[in-house]
Amino acid sequence: MMSDEIAKVRRHLNDIPDLVIEASHYLVPGTAPKDPDAHYTKGPRLRLPIVAEVFDLLDDRDKDLDDILLNRRGGERRLGVLPSLGLWVSLVYAELDDMGLNPRDCCLPRQHTVTGECGWLNEYADPIVELHSDFSRDIEHLWTELRKVCRIRKEYVPRCPQCNNRIEGIYGPEESVAPAWWRCTGCSKSWVHDAEVQRLALTQPRMTLRQIASWLEIPLRTLHNWRTDGRFSPDSKGLYEVAHIREAAKKLGREIKEEDSALA
Repeated sequence: MMSDEIAKVRRHLNDIPDLVIEASHYLVPGTAPKDPDAHYTKGPRLRLPIVAEVFDLLDDRDKDLDDILLNRRGGERRLGVLPSLGLWVSLVYAELDDMGLNPRDCCLPRQHTVTGECGWLNEYADPIVELHSDFSRDIEHLWTELRKVCRIRKEYVPRCPQCNNRIEGIYGPEESVAPAWWRCTGCSKSWVHDAEVQRLALTQPRMTLRQIASWLEIPLRTLHNWRTDGRFSPDSKGLYEVAHIREAAKKLGREIKEEDSALA
């Protein structure tokens, strides 16, 4: 049971650095996909120049104890990701040292990073979980908040337009970043040629950038950079068409090999 809890907290710690980067792209209102669970009111309303939830999570400043306690009780203000991780590092460092584990420094002096602190906590997750039962809950809460501001839905699974079964990608060489062709797991229909894959893409619903990145095996950071550069834009719901991703790749001169023709 303990091993399952440690495995879960490690998965969360591995995800947090990428989630922080993704959240940084959603600091300006209207840049994130719409929350499918939110209720939007009609008519004029006050719009802040930033998204407060994202700003708080990216805030690397330490806050007063009252603010931290308020956050733990569900208040409006929350401690940022980096200070939250830093509190745990500071708390357990001396304890691990007393146990004779000789813990290393998590980061260079005055150069603390989310990646560095997550890596450190991941490395010593076993003894930390044994010492503090609330550690895994706190990390999961942080992970959950980040996923919420990133509007993360379930990862997209392409479906066959004929039988609605799952479509799987078939890869070519090991270095391929996208499937060489696609096939249905139900009726065995396949999509091999560029034009066929383009028609398949048109049958799929619009997706979030994260879903497109997951389906096409393109780094999410790359898609965010292309969007920031104005290579494509979302619809009114913050969703994107797969075909626009390929057009952006072509205009940027990115090589699309024959086995990467699934980027249609």
